[in-house]
This record gives sequence, C-alpha cells and structure tokens, in this order.
Amino acid sequence: SALWGVWVFATLGLALPWRAAALERFKMKHTHYGNLQGSFEGKGGEFFKKAWWLWLLTWPAAIFIFPLPFIYAVFKAMEWRWWISGMRFGDGSSAPVRFESDLDFSDLMAFYWKVIGWIALFFTIFMFWAGIVGGIGAAFTKAASGPEQFALVMQNPIVLIGMGFGYIALALAFNVVLRVYLMRDLWAKIAETSVVHNLSLADDVVAKGDSVSALGEGFADSLDVGGF
Repeated sequence: SALWGVWVFATLGLALPWRAAALERFKMKHTHYGNLQGSFEGKGGEFFKKAWWLWLLTWPAAIFIFPLPFIYAVFKAMEWRWWISGMRFGDGSSAPVRFESDLDFSDLMAFYWKVIGWIALFFTIFMFWAGIVGGIGAAFTKAASGPEQFALVMQNPIVLIGMGFGYIALALAFNVVLRVYLMRDLWAKIAETSVVHNLSLADDVVAKGDSVSALGEGFADSLDVGGF
C-alpha cells in the first residue's frame, strides 16, 4: 500500500485506479463469506477510462475551490460503482454472487454539502467562542498593548482552559458530522442503490475457519486507518 502510494504521488494521481484495483484484489483474496471465496474482478484500466477526464478538471478547479466538491462527488460515485460491480463471492463458480450499483453523484453531493455546511457553522461558533474567551483573558491581563499583551493573554489559564474546551468540542462535533453523513447515511444510500445477483449461491453457505483471536482486533480503527 505504501509503495503504491509513492507511485500515485509520483504520477500526480494518475496511477490511483491501478492502486485501488491491486489493493482490492489483495483484500478480496483474503476475504470469505462462509465457504465462499471472495475475489475482485475490477480492472484499473476500466476505472481510468471512466475517470481520467476528472483528473484534468481537478487542476484548474483547485484554483477556484468551489467546483471541487462536485468533481469529488462524481469521482467517488464512479469509484463506488466500479468497486461494487467488481466484487465476487464464489471463486470458480460460473455464476458467482456479484453486485451492481446505480449510485449517482447527486446522492453524494447532498452528503458533502451537509458536511461542509455543518463544519462552517461549527467553525463560526468556535471563532465566536475564541473571541469571548480571549476577551475574558484580556480583561484579567495587565500588560502593554501589542504583541506582549497577546502573548500574555494566550498564557492566561482562563484562555488555555477555554480554548482547550473549544478545540475538544470542535473536534467531537466534526467527528459526529462525518460519522453521521459520510459513514451511516452514505452506507445506507449505497445499500439502497445496490442489487445482488445470484444470491441463491449463498443459500447453503457454511462457516469456515476458526474463531478470530481478540489480539489486535480494532488496532487499525484506533489508528484511524480509513478506506473501504
């Protein structure tokens, strides 16, 4: 994954489809649904053919900022459809369990703008809070005006405690918004817009392997390693 990341960086993002395909093949190779072997049939070249024009739009859009959420939503919708359609369960079967999605970029745009709106609101509230805390700290700080007063105000225990509380509240609020819209609501929309084919193959699925040890469980989550 790290080596692929270096290659993506060196190619200015052009190698991203092949990185995604390689990592998904590795992941699904080690994934089972009971005794059904997982696999991934998506090709990096297919993803690139669908999304290459977005790479061209991203560079000029980065100057104006505003178009970026739209471009990102189109890209993610393409990526989700490509990823879902590439998953298989039932290695060697002529008709494996497969998936199909008609997720549209407009479905994602609604989530992204909600996140942007809430973050803007929280940041505005935080700035007001910082102004109130700073004003209280300045009232209890006797010093000359200018940089010296600002430095002393920022060292005031009232300001330190107030700003620390504000930062924690801001981080928690951001995390709640991201989990509600970009995890819970997003996965609900993905399930709603997806279809499973040949599901009867899983009718007689049986458990496989031994119970997983608790050692190391949740380690990746504690490091906040994101991804599918």
